[in-house]
Amino acid sequence: MSVPEEKVIQPTQIITKTPSSFWQYLISFGPGIVMVLSWLGAGDLVDMSVSGAHYGYNLMWGLVLALVLRYILVNVISKYALCNVHQETIFQGYKRLYKYLPLFLGVASLFLAHFYAAIFLKGLEKLSGNLAR
Repeated sequence: MSVPEEKVIQPTQIITKTPSSFWQYLISFGPGIVMVLSWLGAGDLVDMSVSGAHYGYNLMWGLVLALVLRYILVNVISKYALCNVHQETIFQGYKRLYKYLPLFLGVASLFLAHFYAAIFLKGLEKLSGNLAR
């Protein structure tokens, strides 16, 4: 799928320097680190605490792997949205890769949202049943 020539913005010059200090490395993390830290919610902290209480240090690798993968995913998506030359959203970029990928992601997220809501309601039913005793 080709993009019309008038829509493509060509950068004049891109200069990237390797960071030489700790502060420059910290800045080079970009917006991804801010998003990862803001998306780390109370549910994540509770899940990590409960799994740590049940399994000790045996699941520490899972925590590290999950946080690293979350950082990579969020960093790549945010840098794509900020720095692509086509001025397109992430879903338009997915559509350039495969025509039906945004549709698949939409259907999958709709299914998962209903699945998580059903699990939540089942837990709420158990909780209210235990409180009513």
